[in-house]
Amino acid sequence: MRRLSSSPKQDSWLANVKLTLGLLFAAFAALAEETHVFMYAQRDTPARSWLTVFCNDTPVAKIKKGRFFALALPAGSYTLGIGQGVPYPLTVQSARDQYIRVEWHHHMGRAPIPALSEVREEVARKEMRFLSYVEAKQIESQRVPPQDPRPAQDPQFRQRP
Repeated sequence: MRRLSSSPKQDSWLANVKLTLGLLFAAFAALAEETHVFMYAQRDTPARSWLTVFCNDTPVAKIKKGRFFALALPAGSYTLGIGQGVPYPLTVQSARDQYIRVEWHHHMGRAPIPALSEVREEVARKEMRFLSYVEAKQIESQRVPPQDPRPAQDPQFRQRP
């Protein structure tokens, strides 16, 4: 029985395949650990025009009153900003969605300044109930899904007794 020997070219090809598979596995593992950071602006805020939201000085999406979007981020530390507003330091923890609300600081004789604040999930879910996901044309980063990533909920109708 004759043993087949591999050539250096075959060994190199096999090493490249193993490396590629390893990198793909690492990329999928990192994607599995991403969490969603939901940013929203309530309907009763002064955000009448679109404001650009930044993550680490990179524009990710635009938001205005009555809208929200999700930002998929791996665990780590980030700085969020909105328009000319106050930067917000955020620590993302894996496997836990986080909620950031656009708020406004009002000063006498000055225009309101946008600010961001973290909100508990149960409060945010109630406040976001009737908000709309931003349109695709307002998304500026691949980290923002083009559609609402939350699972669709079946409407619950009340029954009369």
